[in-house]
Amino acid sequence: FESRGLAYDAEHQRLIWTDNLPLGSPLPGGVVRSGSLAGGDVLDLVTRLTNPAGVGYDARNQHLIWTDLGAVEVPSAIFAANLDGSDPRERIRDQYLSEITDIAFDASRRQLYFTYVNPLIDSIYTGAIACADLKDLSNVETVVSGLARPRGLVVDPQTEQLYWADAGLSEQVSDGAIMAQSVDDACQSSGLQRTVIGGLDEPYGIALDPLAQDIYWTDEATGKIQRTNVSGVLPFFEDVRTGLSKPRAIMIVPEPSSYVLLVSSIVVLSAARRRSTAAAFD
Repeated sequence: FESRGLAYDAEHQRLIWTDNLPLGSPLPGGVVRSGSLAGGDVLDLVTRLTNPAGVGYDARNQHLIWTDLGAVEVPSAIFAANLDGSDPRERIRDQYLSEITDIAFDASRRQLYFTYVNPLIDSIYTGAIACADLKDLSNVETVVSGLARPRGLVVDPQTEQLYWADAGLSEQVSDGAIMAQSVDDACQSSGLQRTVIGGLDEPYGIALDPLAQDIYWTDEATGKIQRTNVSGVLPFFEDVRTGLSKPRAIMIVPEPSSYVLLVSSIVVLSAARRRSTAAAFD
């Protein structure tokens, strides 16, 4: 299976992730699954999906929300269902929304953000980020545009910053980057983006440790988990894990433990939180 999305149900201490049959397998073969954080007890929540990618869990409404990349004759869309997988419904779809890859929640503002590509734009920079009301996934609005290939994204609730991974225009050139913009600027479509770190190969998933103010990301091309500080000005760029096969989604489970969770057959890395910019990763 190929996994692209990962979420966490803190109340029940369960991981939630998307799985797809390998390329070339008959469709639909996608599924949203959950399993115990301790391992095992795997449940298929939603099955017979076309090409599921990003996934999230809205604890307030107890809703699963996931993206589907679609296929040749199946448009990309965002779906929602109850936590047990019942009542799955398509919630967001439009002709200008293609390759909807990942989602992130802004719990304080009750907003959903998602990355996508707009095939109707006459430009090489067709990537964008949109937001919608988390309650019912209405009022879809593009808030960041002019991107290359946006993948994973995350919201920092403390600083109200939006961070995302952009894989760049070419797989042959290291033009990927981790980007940032304040939520207020994004909502006003001000375009005040900043590059946290550039020169990356194929960054995909992204996670934030809000206490240490560290950003983690996966790189499909290099098979690495890497990290840096959110300031983007400190002289460090660290490999956390290497030798992985096309790592994608990544997340950090909140206190009391600090785990980095990677979707690539679900690899779990236990980590001591960085206490200073010079502290080492255990």
